[in-house]
Amino acid sequence: MIAVNLTQLVLEVGEMLEGEIVWSSEKQKKIEKVNLSVGWRTEGRGDIEKGKVQELDIFNVPAFFKVQIPIKGPVSYDGQLIRIIWEVSLDIKYHGLFNNEEKKIKEVFRVMPRTIES
Repeated sequence: MIAVNLTQLVLEVGEMLEGEIVWSSEKQKKIEKVNLSVGWRTEGRGDIEKGKVQELDIFNVPAFFKVQIPIKGPVSYDGQLIRIIWEVSLDIKYHGLFNNEEKKIKEVFRVMPRTIES
């Protein structure tokens, strides 16, 4: 089984998203490549928009990663007409005993506005 573990599920714009990709080996399976993508997307009414902050190809698992969330946002939003969703996506390719397989995993996190300190 492969999974992504994030150190925080709520961040402010400008902060660093950190996490780890872990793999508990299934019988006779070997990871070929993991494509990690961090970005945001919209859901709801209107056109779908997407933005990608970073994309990495990872060949050795377990692996740690760090991605800075842009200071100019957007921030997470969960309204009645539209949602802005931040997520880490993994596209995994691995070899089984008799065939190659692919799997997709998504982990959602929230991005908030920067807190103003007085």
